Formats: sequence, C-alpha cells, structure tokens
Amino acid sequence: ANADVNQKTEIDPTQRTAKSSGRSPRNIQVSTFSDELAIASNGKAKIFAVSVKDRGAVSLAGHMGKAFWFSKAAGEFVTSTYYYDAYPEWVTAWNASDPLERYVGGAWELSQEQSSYLFGDRDDQEWETAMPGFGRTFPHAFGERDSRGFTTYLTLSPAGDQITLDFAKALIENESLGQDEVTDYLSVSFSSTDYIGHIFGPSSLEAEDNLLQL
Repeated sequence: ANADVNQKTEIDPTQRTAKSSGRSPRNIQVSTFSDELAIASNGKAKIFAVSVKDRGAVSLAGHMGKAFWFSKAAGEFVTSTYYYDAYPEWVTAWNASDPLERYVGGAWELSQEQSSYLFGDRDDQEWETAMPGFGRTFPHAFGERDSRGFTTYLTLSPAGDQITLDFAKALIENESLGQDEVTDYLSVSFSSTDYIGHIFGPSSLEAEDNLLQL
C-alpha cells in the first residue's frame, strides 16, 4: 500500500509542519496490526513508525498510528498533517540539532578489510549504476552540504539507516514508549537496503557492506 499523494497542503511555516504533501494511509483499504493494537487497547497504546522512506513508515503506522520519514528535500525527518497539526517540540529540536553534520565532506567507506568480502574483488560490476558524484566504487563521497545529491547519497548508504536509528532512539525516549502496562508499538524500517539494492544490485560489494553494517 502506497502513501496517498493526491493533495497538496499549505501549512503555516511557523509551525514547522511537513514539507511534503499528501502523505497518508488513505489508500490502505484494510486494518493493520497497528490499528488492531489501538482498538484492543482502547486507544491507549502509543503507536509510531519510522523509516527513511515515507511508504516504509506510513504503511506500518496504519490508520491510527503516527509516522515519520526522512525527507531528502528538507534533510530532516518529517510527517504530514494527517498525523499532526504541528510538530512535537522534540522533533523540531532533533532536526535543529543538525544530525547530518557528521556526514558533510565524508564518504561511505568499507567497514572491513576488502579482501574479507565475498565480493571484495568485484567492486565495479556492469549492472551497477554510476550515480553522478557518488560513483560505483568505494569510497562513495557524500559531498558538501549544499552539493546536489547530498541527502540522496546518505540514503544510498548505511548512513540512511544510522540516521533512522538515531531518530528512533530519540522517539523512544521523548514519547516514553514502553513505560507503563499498556503495550506500545514502534516499527523501524531500515530501508537503505532497498535503495542500495536498486542502485548497485544485491550481488555487489555495496550491498554486502551495507548488510554487515546493518
């Protein structure tokens, strides 16, 4: 089930609401696990989904949960007006803490000695896509903050999942998940594997290193 993208929503920018438009679970025509948990708990369960991809979060949050995803355009984790009229203060603060700074000018480098990989001697294969500025062999440079493709390159590497994990940890703490007798639910979709598989293929050194880092 994909997120609905049919409508454009104008938001008061002072509220720091979503920079994307139309994201919602409207196209999901059935109840999800998240929805059934909300019903079973009489609405008391805290239900959240986080992903680097909008559809990875929206589909798992269901109709009754809250979803956050990484916006490449904004370089932040965002949501939509389906879920919130305004961002929770902790989300605004987390985005303002500049979590992408550590990647500026950096690169995706192998986490292990190259000879130890199954595909260690096959870093450049004909089916791999050479993303402009990112290339198809290690190291894969992220570029500078204002360079074209910076946030996209992060999602095409283990950095996308690292950022997602950091945000999920902040969500657990700030929303006080699992702190009472009611069962809460958090889905974390580590979706950089999907992006990397599309660009470099599953039988690539990039896919192998990403799985090791994941």
